[in-house]
Amino acid sequence: MDAKVKFETLPVWRQAVELYGAVDRLLAECSSCITRSFAIHLERFTRMISSKIAKGVQRDSDQALLVFIRLARGFSGEVHSLLILLENKSGLAAHKSEILQMKFLADACSIQLQEWAKEIEEHETFAPRKPARHNNSRQETCHRGMTFQQRILAHFPAGHPFRRDPS
Repeated sequence: MDAKVKFETLPVWRQAVELYGAVDRLLAECSSCITRSFAIHLERFTRMISSKIAKGVQRDSDQALLVFIRLARGFSGEVHSLLILLENKSGLAAHKSEILQMKFLADACSIQLQEWAKEIEEHETFAPRKPARHNNSRQETCHRGMTFQQRILAHFPAGHPFRRDPS
């Protein structure tokens, strides 16, 4: 994915925001029919879909993006599950069509995220999307680690079990 893409332009992010707005309106209208803890969970899980998409797009590698896509997809499944519970609640019969629309949006987000993840897995090499700040070879990295270890060990007194040299 191009590093210059803004998450606000992605259709899946926009759909997640639309879902959040619908859930927020439902919770405001039906606060007497839905327990506070249920409402908190539904609101939080719905908000996390767009949040995880945004975080993933801002990561440096496609592999990191993939992690956040999977998290967002998991939250869309959670939202769908909670909406199924609300669908048959007696005090919400007047809102059944709205809940069905929200289930559709949650499913649409999940499907788009699944397809996006498949696309990344099939066509990307998991290379960094932004240039790395330090492009050291493995040998240089090992050498720096050994030098650091030697400096630390020098602080231990001679004869200490951590010191390998006799001095």
